[in-house]
Amino acid sequence: MDGVDDERTTLSQDEDELAAIDEIDAAIEAGVADLDHEYAVYLRVHTSAGFDGDLLAGLVADLGAAHPRLEDVDLPEHDLVVSVDADGLDAEGAAQEAHRRVLGALAGRGLQATAVEATVLSDAAAWTFDAETTAGW
Repeated sequence: MDGVDDERTTLSQDEDELAAIDEIDAAIEAGVADLDHEYAVYLRVHTSAGFDGDLLAGLVADLGAAHPRLEDVDLPEHDLVVSVDADGLDAEGAAQEAHRRVLGALAGRGLQATAVEATVLSDAAAWTFDAETTAGW
């Protein structure tokens, strides 16, 4: 019987996370429809703790307040996709700015990244920064 209860709890948590992601996707979609940017910065953030629905919603709200160009959040991979306009920054500068903002939002929620990889895309090129590189930022 315990296995059945555990399975129901897991399913309920998964459903809660999916519902939170759907709500966040709708809010993000409503807020970024007219954006035009030079770089899209994809940060893959690894933490030792997972994200529940409430924590994820709070983190997205924090990131929205700090950077309204948040485009997507993906779980369970813990990917945060952040769009950054160039605003005088080169690709690495855009990645560093997104990295700073995301880690700040995580810290504000009591989470610490164990590793972060970054990919920066523009119309003309792509750049990747591994966890060793981003750890030095």
